[in-house]
Amino acid sequence: MAAVPARHWREPSAYEVGRHTALVATTPDTLLGTEDWYEEFYRVESDPGLFAGAEDRVVKATTETIGRYFNKRLKSVFAAVAESPKVLRNKAQCPLYLLCFAVGNRRGAPIALRIANHLLTKGVL
Repeated sequence: MAAVPARHWREPSAYEVGRHTALVATTPDTLLGTEDWYEEFYRVESDPGLFAGAEDRVVKATTETIGRYFNKRLKSVFAAVAESPKVLRNKAQCPLYLLCFAVGNRRGAPIALRIANHLLTKGVL
């Protein structure tokens, strides 16, 4: 079994290292607050080859997988989270944004979720 590729991220610029370091997430670990995202987003599958042994390939996460992961992380912090995040795409149907909705106020959660679910599923987004 081949090793999962190493994570390579850019070094922060001199500007980022200055007073704005706290505002810039230079790695997904910093952005997501955990390191377990890597196992969720990348996995290695082995395909038996015809002539040689098994061939290993890395399978990347889909936007649905990433949405489920973000929702799981949001549920650990917020009172309520809309179940279906919305993928916003450009004219060529490439994903640009993943719109998730979370509510911090337990009392206002039911109405807020009803509005958010309407916008995420039937709205004009």
